[in-house]
Amino acid sequence: MKTEPIIRFAKITDLPSIVDIYNQAIRTKCTTGDVEEFNVEDRIEWFKKYDKNAYPLYILWKLQVKFLDIVHYHLIGKEEKQWQRLQK
Repeated sequence: MKTEPIIRFAKITDLPSIVDIYNQAIRTKCTTGDVEEFNVEDRIEWFKKYDKNAYPLYILWKLQVKFLDIVHYHLIGKEEKQWQRLQK
């Protein structure tokens, strides 16, 4: 059975996973300029700056395993249509 990925807005309850994934990127030293890891409390104010309409933060879920992609642009074309379909 193939499971479709689910894209949704991030919730504050996702923040521990977001921090874990970002800290992993810091440890690999190849995808971020940050050199020190964060804790969840460090990122609460950062998370609150995201707005669903102006500057959304999306979460991608697939097969009960969490994957994260921070999207800093408005969806266009095919992606916009897929997003609208998922919101119904």
